[in-house]
Amino acid sequence: MLVRALFQMNYPAAKYAALYLKRKHKIISDILDVAAGSGVWSIAIAEQFKSAKVSALDFSGILNITREYVNKFRMNDRYKYIERDLRNIDFGRECYDLVILGHICHSEGRIHAKQLIEKSFRSLKDGSSLLIAEFLPNNKKPGL
Repeated sequence: MLVRALFQMNYPAAKYAALYLKRKHKIISDILDVAAGSGVWSIAIAEQFKSAKVSALDFSGILNITREYVNKFRMNDRYKYIERDLRNIDFGRECYDLVILGHICHSEGRIHAKQLIEKSFRSLKDGSSLLIAEFLPNNKKPGL
């Protein structure tokens, strides 16, 4: 399944992002992992921030895979699961130290991605971070 394959591909980048965040923030306590998939981004970050609690948001079937990976990394007590459609949930106001959008914006299209980023930003505490991991095409490269 694609979600499992993406873990291996994204884990090195997620670990790098986690190290960057560790230099920027002394403490990250509350994380929202939107469209969590395998949980690769939040797992790597939770490895660096040992007291962080993670809310993993995704569809029910996908969260079963998230749970598998969280279990492998022995982080069960640090995760809670939100089984919802990301388009139909309010993330709240000023609740999180970090919101993760790992490779979801491109599949949402321009309008929904903009809405997703706006509500993610609203849910951040003052001085917190929004992590967006995406593949961006180089439209100026010959042959594209």
